[in-house]
Amino acid sequence: MKLLWFPENPGSRVNSGQECLPTCRLAVETAIVRRGTPLFLPGWCDAWSGIVGIGVVVERLGRHIDERFAGRYYSRAVLAVKAVPKDLGNVGPECSDALFSLDGSVLVSAPFALSDICKVCDAAGICLDVDFAGVFDSAVSSASRAFTLHTGDIVIAGEACALPLVPDTRLEFSVDECAILSHKIK
Repeated sequence: MKLLWFPENPGSRVNSGQECLPTCRLAVETAIVRRGTPLFLPGWCDAWSGIVGIGVVVERLGRHIDERFAGRYYSRAVLAVKAVPKDLGNVGPECSDALFSLDGSVLVSAPFALSDICKVCDAAGICLDVDFAGVFDSAVSSASRAFTLHTGDIVIAGEACALPLVPDTRLEFSVDECAILSHKIK
């Protein structure tokens, strides 16, 4: 399983010949915290925050997917929370890729219906002003140009907000009173 995370601002692009592709981060599988396991915040930083991203789960094998057909490759959404040091200025930009794939640093929700994105965001206090259908299509299409997408791959199409991660608390997101993400933070 791959976790591809596109930044909030897709304006930073990499030129691959004639085509400009948006940059994305690829998280290793060990970066994803398994369900039922707490998120352990490393002790080398005092304050941590969580970057919340919204994405989709790929449901079909695909490569070089045209943007107009990308909607056929997903039907469920997910929330992801990436733990990062609150003050990245102390770490330096050269460590940002290593920090992104830090083992056990990404929480991924259970998949939920695309139509429930607004409910989840309202419950979490996330303000959205984006047409996610177009953003998801663009992200899936771009990801498929660089990687073969497999069933179960997750494509996060931007960052919605940041929230503090406090040890000895529980981070929860829900849809219609059913928790889709619930992890203890240690």
